[in-house]
Amino acid sequence: MGRSMDDLIDFSSEVFRALKRENEQVLSNIANNGCDLTKEVEIIFESQYATIDAAKAARTELRKLNTLPSTGLHMVCDYSKTKGYCSVELSVEMVSNVQALTEIEAKMRYIDHLLGGENVGWEFQDRS
Repeated sequence: MGRSMDDLIDFSSEVFRALKRENEQVLSNIANNGCDLTKEVEIIFESQYATIDAAKAARTELRKLNTLPSTGLHMVCDYSKTKGYCSVELSVEMVSNVQALTEIEAKMRYIDHLLGGENVGWEFQDRS
């Protein structure tokens, strides 16, 4: 199938809708395991890059794509010589919203593809 990575950031594309369905299933599993999806939680999205320069470029491109939910966004670029990669993390405080969550993940995957990063995914930091 000749799907373009550009389809990730076309929020009406089948590629995006498939990612959204995956995230709906993950959120459903999280809820079934007792997490209250109606309360605000910290969601951390992570990608890994081989160099600090690549990670910084990714951070810049994510800002250009306006990856800033109204609840706020923090980016961390941390290089670990022992691990041999640099992580770019977006930490967002929000009530679980599959559309917003999928849009952020899609933008990260798109930038990862352009700049040679590897998408690690996202996770909840439930503080209850």
